Order: sequence, then structure tokens, then C-alpha cells
Amino acid sequence: VSASVRKKLLKLLPEVYTESFEAERVGFLPMLADGNMARFLGVIPVMREPVVPTLRMMALQMKSHMPRVHGIRTDITVLSALVSKSAVAAKGQRTAVVRVGTDDTMILLFDGPHLQYFERLRSITTYDSPEKVCSRIMLQQDESKIGELDNVLVLSDGRMDLLVESFHSFYPDSVVESMVSVLEEHGVRIPAGE
Repeated sequence: VSASVRKKLLKLLPEVYTESFEAERVGFLPMLADGNMARFLGVIPVMREPVVPTLRMMALQMKSHMPRVHGIRTDITVLSALVSKSAVAAKGQRTAVVRVGTDDTMILLFDGPHLQYFERLRSITTYDSPEKVCSRIMLQQDESKIGELDNVLVLSDGRMDLLVESFHSFYPDSVVESMVSVLEEHGVRIPAGE
């Protein structure tokens, strides 16, 4: 976003985000407009940023092929950059990126390369059954009115194979794959067991 838009968004941010934040570390991602209303996703770093080790590994291995993240190290920004650089970003393709962690589950829904919806579900974790995770994603997809999904990309701290298998059964007409395969398309080699 431009400097003037960023300044206006930073001024509005305390109205919707009551926690403290460092203005220089806040980023804004443009989202699909709602009618004539421009929408932005505010990206505010918190103490725990689980994607930093992956980003460091990518930087070491990819060198010049690194997706642009404009200095903001958050899972939302990095995953958005990966989706926009991958084959699933084709116009008209609807994609869900689902990151299932031990603390929460994050859902990013894309229309082509554009982030349309984001939510962090603190009540769903890797400790829940894969079926429960999938049914909750279907509910969020329905509530966000994104329509049928062409692609589902899954990233998890554990039980990746079970999650991918479950998403295959819930989304039989979609391409379901682990985010590891998308990273490998970009030349990142994931160490065994990570």
C-alpha cells in the first residue's frame, strides 16, 4: 500500500485492534473489495511467529528465488506470497490454505492470487480429529461465500498424511496437497522429520 494509505490505516487500526503494536512492524495486505469499499488485512506481529524458521530455511536455500514478503515475517504474508507465486494462483482458481497447529488452525481463502478471507481458529488444533478440522473448514468456506474450492493446501505440525487424506474425502473434486509439495515446487528441500 502507498505511504498515505498506510498512514490512514495505522490511524484507524486502534479502533479495531486494542492490543499494543509497533507501527513500523505492521503491514497491510489489500483484499478483494466489498462493493465500492476497499478492504485491507492488517498484519500485526506477535511474540510467537512459527513461520520464521521456515522463512530462514527458504532464504538459505532459494537465494534469488525467494518470494517477496516486504520484510514482514508472518505466516499470513509468507503463505500469501507462496500462493501468489504458485500455479494455484491462476485467475478463477479458488484456493484454501489450511495451517493446522498445536495452538490453533489458520485458514486463508484465495480467489486467484487475492486473499479473500482469513481466520485463526483457536478451538481447532492438531489434537482434534482430521474430520473435525475438515468440517470446520467447510463451515468457514460456506460462511465466507467463496464458493467451491479448486485447491486445498494443507500445512500441519503433525498428522499431515491423515489431514491430507481427510481433505481428499471432504473435497473429492478439488486438488488437495500438502504445502510441502508447493515449497518443493519452489526448490525448498524440507529436512526429514520437520
